[in-house]
Amino acid sequence: MTAVRHGGDIYRNQVRLDYSVNCNPLGMPDPVKEALCCSVESWAAYPDMYCDELREKLAEKLAVKKEWILCGNGAAGLIYDLAAALRPQKARLPVPSFTEYEAALQGTGCAVFYEKTRKEEGFRLDIEAYRKNISEDTDLVFVCNPNNPNGSAVNAQEVRELADTCREKGAILLVDECFAELTGEPQRYSVVSACEKNPNLVVLRAFTKTFAMAGLRLGYLVTSDRNLLKEIQRQRQPWNVSVPAQIAGVAALSDGSENYLKESRELITQERKYLTERLAAMGFTVFPSAANYLMFESSMPDLYEKCLNYGLLIRNCSDYLGLTEGYYRISVRTRRENDEMLDIFRKILTAHP
Repeated sequence: MTAVRHGGDIYRNQVRLDYSVNCNPLGMPDPVKEALCCSVESWAAYPDMYCDELREKLAEKLAVKKEWILCGNGAAGLIYDLAAALRPQKARLPVPSFTEYEAALQGTGCAVFYEKTRKEEGFRLDIEAYRKNISEDTDLVFVCNPNNPNGSAVNAQEVRELADTCREKGAILLVDECFAELTGEPQRYSVVSACEKNPNLVVLRAFTKTFAMAGLRLGYLVTSDRNLLKEIQRQRQPWNVSVPAQIAGVAALSDGSENYLKESRELITQERKYLTERLAAMGFTVFPSAANYLMFESSMPDLYEKCLNYGLLIRNCSDYLGLTEGYYRISVRTRRENDEMLDIFRKILTAHP
């Protein structure tokens, strides 16, 4: 069996606190839970393969055309769908970043070129340097904003300039904004509004982390390139989003969603600062983050295993290209949970100074 390369493996570990996944610390919204509980009988039907109701809700929220939205089986599923539809010959992506970009490209025979970020700069992507390295034969370019695993973010204007360069070179730019809505200032980073004037721009988002719905698998992408949307739809299996996932998505976008997200952002901003200060005081090197997770470096290469002994699951980041043993990622959760996690770290450090 292939080794798990993501967080959230609570099925093969004895886990009491899961800090390896970065879902909204407030948990699934009550309207979503209620909608799911009340809709079980409808799950016997085939799902709407076009997700019309959900796309209408998303179009209203994002102020874009419904026809520009494509829903899928989580953000990861849409990355694979896009790669299969484009069949790119040459792609460029930053490292370290989300591992599924390269995994999706491997199945297409695509040549992958890397834009390495630097520890000294907090692994933040230098957009100007990235633009200069995009050539005429580049087909697909990736940006994760905020970036996974370190949480660094670049402002929307920089991403728009990158989109302009990609358009000039004839490349598609995929901007992964799966964590953008959980930053303190989502409008500072999002480029959804730029899709109208940039048909080469594809923005990827997910309900997974924003609404704590990872198990339901629901993501969507936005682009004004209708030919690309048709090609993705043509080559993938038709019932891509389940009935419960569509119901949950519609419920998540209900009238109270903005209050839920506002409360989430306030909590994350406060707790991220709290965790950063306390981890640094313990001697860890903590990297700046705009997201609902933190990456840090430790001189203890077996910290992952030691945490598991206490029922704490964290993300070992050594499998990210560009990182080595000693890099870890944790989610930002509630104060009670964060204090419990920090207490485990203190016990480990006391036992193994």
